[in-house]
Amino acid sequence: MLRRISGFILLCGAAATCQAYENFGPYVGIGAGRAEAAADFALDETTSLRIDGDDTGLRVFAGYRFSPYFAVEVSYADLGDFSGTEAGDRLTIGYRGVTPWLVGSLPLGRFELLGRVGLFINTTEYEFTTPDGTLSGNESNNSLALGAGAGVMLTRHLNLRLEYEFMDLDEVDDSSALWLSLAWRFL
Repeated sequence: MLRRISGFILLCGAAATCQAYENFGPYVGIGAGRAEAAADFALDETTSLRIDGDDTGLRVFAGYRFSPYFAVEVSYADLGDFSGTEAGDRLTIGYRGVTPWLVGSLPLGRFELLGRVGLFINTTEYEFTTPDGTLSGNESNNSLALGAGAGVMLTRHLNLRLEYEFMDLDEVDDSSALWLSLAWRFL
């Protein structure tokens, strides 16, 4: 009798965790994380300026889940500002933009593994300050973005994710972000 009761409880628990990923449809979310960037910029033929830092990044996103394995998503991210100083000159660069994503997921009960590929359509803002004055501007770029992570359903609607993203930005050698996000899934 104890085996039957244990089996019934186990079966009910498995059914409840499998149901966590049956809620297809739209979702929205917010996230915060740590963004990093590293680059070398030539100031003249003999002097270069190194940017290697991190900043707090913020993002909002919305998507549509077509199945347990596939979703499309659009996110807006502000990766923060990164700066470097050399011989009294200071260069600050900020990245902000929109990314349409194709998201693949592998549900594992209440948990899921995520993989994503997208196009980071960004605006790069520059500010170069010297003892003689300040020069600023911006430039639009499109960059490949890749990501991987894991998520867990906290409730029937609330999903918590931890994700790592890499952006192939033209201006920098290395740019990445580690996000902690909450998503609300509508039924």
